[in-house]
Amino acid sequence: MGFIKESNRSRVLIIYFLISSMLEILAYAAGGVFETLAAWVWLCTAVILGILFLYHTGKQAYRDIKGKKYFVSFGFLVLVILFFSFIGNVGYADINPDATQQTAAGLDSFSNAGLNYTGKAFLGYPVRQYTIAAIPALLFGRSVWTLHAGFGFYFIVGLVVFFLGLRSWLRSKDIKEEYALLPCFSLLCFPFISEYYQNFEQAIIPVSLTMLAIGLYLKLLLNTDMKLYIAIVWTGCLMADSYTPVLASMGLLMVFILLLNKYKPATIKAETGKAVITAQDTDYCDEMLRDIPEKKQTSDTDELITRGEEQKQSHKAMNISLEMMVPVGAVFSIIVFFLATFIPGRSDRLTEFREEGSLLDSIFTSWTDFFTDTNARFLGLFGGVLLLYIIFSIAGAFKLHDALLSLWVLAVVFISDYMTGYTAYEKGWILQRNMIVIPVLLTGIFIVLMNFLKKHELKIPVFIQGIVLTLMLFAGLFNFSQQHRSFNYFRFIQPMKHLISYVGDTLNEQGLKVTDEFNLVVYTDNILEQNMFDYAKFFYPNAKVYIGLENIYPEIEDEELITFIYADDTRLDRLIPESDPSPGYIKTMDAAMYKRESYNKRYKFTAEWYRKIVNLK
Repeated sequence: MGFIKESNRSRVLIIYFLISSMLEILAYAAGGVFETLAAWVWLCTAVILGILFLYHTGKQAYRDIKGKKYFVSFGFLVLVILFFSFIGNVGYADINPDATQQTAAGLDSFSNAGLNYTGKAFLGYPVRQYTIAAIPALLFGRSVWTLHAGFGFYFIVGLVVFFLGLRSWLRSKDIKEEYALLPCFSLLCFPFISEYYQNFEQAIIPVSLTMLAIGLYLKLLLNTDMKLYIAIVWTGCLMADSYTPVLASMGLLMVFILLLNKYKPATIKAETGKAVITAQDTDYCDEMLRDIPEKKQTSDTDELITRGEEQKQSHKAMNISLEMMVPVGAVFSIIVFFLATFIPGRSDRLTEFREEGSLLDSIFTSWTDFFTDTNARFLGLFGGVLLLYIIFSIAGAFKLHDALLSLWVLAVVFISDYMTGYTAYEKGWILQRNMIVIPVLLTGIFIVLMNFLKKHELKIPVFIQGIVLTLMLFAGLFNFSQQHRSFNYFRFIQPMKHLISYVGDTLNEQGLKVTDEFNLVVYTDNILEQNMFDYAKFFYPNAKVYIGLENIYPEIEDEELITFIYADDTRLDRLIPESDPSPGYIKTMDAAMYKRESYNKRYKFTAEWYRKIVNLK
């Protein structure tokens, strides 16, 4: 926003924070036009920030090509392609019935002027996070690819900004930028990242927003640009309206925003001569000099320069005061967005904790289980390194912010385990709440390592970097190929994603759209696969869904609609009517049955689905 003078930017930011905060309060308190206005300001800001993200990412790629920085650019491109390759990849990635409900709610929000801005959706979570996830489906239609992309892009955008922020920090320290690849590739070594990324559901949003916030903060340290400030506050406000674990990241972000002026690198400006007249001071001096006779100008110049310098110092003091207020305004805005959801009542049981044993025993057990991978492999090979970083940080071996990060991690580990949530989740499942600590710990350790290398003038040879990154890449490929180790529910519903793919191909064969009306009947004895209603909310919003019991033909309300019948065995040739045979039943028994086999690469089995198509017209 170069059209705004630098001296006025602090004022503009403070006004922006106040207006957006007031709009948020009015949206919840009064609704109506205020909700609509707040919603579209929020969404338009997201679109503008998205455009800026594409611009700056493209600009950095151009600089890398022009500067022949092939190692750093190609290395990161490999990482992005790897994550991108799982979007729409049914052989490995899941089709999550929770994600279909979430994205469907996001799509529904676009059907009203206020975007259901203050509304709730899946399990009572704020709908705003799903509105963002629904944008690919809004633009390109309902499909497996757009369902995955809605949540996958959260992660990829967060990863890219994380990478660019690390590069900016390294550049400011005059350290080789390719080192930024190390923490990014390290993400591949954490099994929970690969598992929940392929799940493509709201559980990946907290770690995505955490990476986004880290990247923006590292850039904001070096350049307190208006766009960066708005971006990081918008991110913090979205954290307030997203899946519960990210609230811990929101709290940490607010603390570091308040510490921004402490951690900003000192800027030293050289001044020559008795006084310096800046561009904004010259207007004042020129105006005064015009009123002085030419002969007196020489003798009075020193006095005017002194007066100009005094005015400069006065303006500078005022600007410093305003600049100090900007972080406070940013944090105030984030707090308002959180309170707007908290005061009316959040549905994620934010203040409910389990009451088992003493608090000290619970703390000790949580930390022990976490660092020893007792319930599931969370830290893996990095467990020892991360534990040493935490111990030394708290002991004061590193900087104050390292101790702060370590204490925050310990608090997150305990609270995530101690919170009740919606049900009595298995310990391995609960661990996904801790994914937010991974990029935070990686950043802290990375900065310690880089400062050590800088201090001792050491460098990591390129071939060593290449070996380490290659090993991390293979670790990631291994993790992506593994079956679910935390979200075990998905072990038992793998055939469903192949059914969804089969139905989509059937609609294409018949020249129908996913939004057309049709009957959809599914037969399966697996109770965990009898939730086609959840999938249909996103994929087939106007379909009439029936779950067949045993081999009984259901009473279909409108048999004039084309009917697609699927089963996971051959029962379609052995159906019996529930009452008198209907025309639909008779036509079904006469229809040819087709079989489709789909190989599941991740679980290494072949899913079988049988199909009949019935059209009475």
